[in-house]
Amino acid sequence: MKEAFDIFLIVMTVTAAAVFAALRFFEAGYGYLFNPRYGFPVPNKWGWMLMEAPVCVAMTVLWLLSDRTWEAAPLALFAMFQSHYVYRSFIFPLRIRGRSQMPFGIVAMGMVFNTLNALMQGGWIFFVAPEDYYDGWFARPYIYVGAAIFFAGMYINRRSDAIIRNLRKPGDTRHYIPRGGMFRYVSSANYFGE
Repeated sequence: MKEAFDIFLIVMTVTAAAVFAALRFFEAGYGYLFNPRYGFPVPNKWGWMLMEAPVCVAMTVLWLLSDRTWEAAPLALFAMFQSHYVYRSFIFPLRIRGRSQMPFGIVAMGMVFNTLNALMQGGWIFFVAPEDYYDGWFARPYIYVGAAIFFAGMYINRRSDAIIRNLRKPGDTRHYIPRGGMFRYVSSANYFGE
C-alpha cells in the first residue's frame, strides 16, 4: 500500500504543478471572473456544498473503515480535519449572502480535488502511517504546535470570511476590497487562514 500511496502523492504533486502553471494563463472562471465556458451556473450555496461535502464524506468513510478509528492521535487529527470541513461544507455556504453563481465545471473540479484530498490525508492518517507512528504523540510538542497553528488558521479564515460576508448591504452587487483583520497584511486573508 505504501508504494501505491507514494505514486499517488507524486501524481498529486505533478497535477498541482500543472494546475499552478495553467492558472498563469487562464482566469479562474468563478467569483467576479465567472465564465460560462466552465459549465452551467449553480447557485453559490449549492456549489460550495457540492464541492466541499465529498471531503467530509470520504474522510468519515476512511475513518470508519480503519483499524485506527478509536486511537487517540488519529481521532484528534480526524476531529480537527472535520471541524474545518464541516464548517467549509455546510456552515459557510449557508452564510453566503447574495445570489451569485459558479460554473458547474468549477464545482466538479472542487469535488474531485476534495475527494483526492481526503484520500491523501485520510489514507496516511488511517492506513499508511507506520504502526508505531502515533506512539507518544501527546508527549511531544509538535502536536501542540501544529494544533495551535491549525486553530490560528481557522480563526483567521473564519474572521476573514465574516469580513468579506459583511462587505455588501442586501441587494448590493458591487465588489469591494476587504479591510481589517489579516487583510491589513495579505490580500486573500481567508485563503491565508486555510
